[in-house]
Amino acid sequence: MLISRYRDELRSHSDRREAMSVALGRTAEAVLSSAVTVVIGLLTLLLSLFPATRGLGLACAVGVVVAAAFVLLVCPPRSSSSTAGSSGRASLVRARPHWPTGTASGAGSATGSPRTRGASSA
Repeated sequence: MLISRYRDELRSHSDRREAMSVALGRTAEAVLSSAVTVVIGLLTLLLSLFPATRGLGLACAVGVVVAAAFVLLVCPPRSSSSTAGSSGRASLVRARPHWPTGTASGAGSATGSPRTRGASSA
């Protein structure tokens, strides 16, 4: 969710750090509330009578907390830093697909058969 919003913000902001700041501000609440909801649900497994289920609930809850922390604390500086790969911005903005000439512009041809990328029409 954060990277998708960051891609959107890169289209309207020239500065990567500013784009990430806006993206993080718009997605942090959703990521946190979703993570808290899942963690609470997983922690209810601690009420189970089976020890394996209790252990699984705790382990998964810790995993969700770590994942949420990673998304909110590690990904933003890594994605918006100027050393995030040689192309930085270009690696996160999707390019338009380039279809071979002579192919239909829709999802399939007039007969309804699926179009395959790179296939030549005979």
